[in-house]
Amino acid sequence: MPVAEWKALQRGETVRVGDQVIEPVTVLGEARRGLRLAYATDTRPTPALPDFIAQADLFVCEGTYGDPADAEHAIENRHMLFSEAGELARAGAVRRLWLTHFSAKMLDPARYAHHATEVFGPTTVAHDGMSTSLQFDEE
Repeated sequence: MPVAEWKALQRGETVRVGDQVIEPVTVLGEARRGLRLAYATDTRPTPALPDFIAQADLFVCEGTYGDPADAEHAIENRHMLFSEAGELARAGAVRRLWLTHFSAKMLDPARYAHHATEVFGPTTVAHDGMSTSLQFDEE
């Protein structure tokens, strides 16, 4: 089947390929939740962000500052604290949070992970080369 016809079938439309009529029910499985990746960096938390990231399977978010004592710097430089990223992840009901985009002065970002995990449990302090695969829910 030509790739160009997939979208029509996914919308529930019948398609014709040559002399063959194809109904969506003959090629599609049960409807399922899609996969969602959300990414936010170089920003302060905004009221729109929880809706933007809502229900993401993975939210990759800056955590430029880990220490709450750096709140003034975070505001001044328009970046986030680990705890703020955690609050966004919780408000957006995401599944997992990866913190990234760390301040150069933060030599050991993992040392501050608890500031995010206390707010949002499934949090990972990212590192160069880190990767994952997002999986559909098995039903």
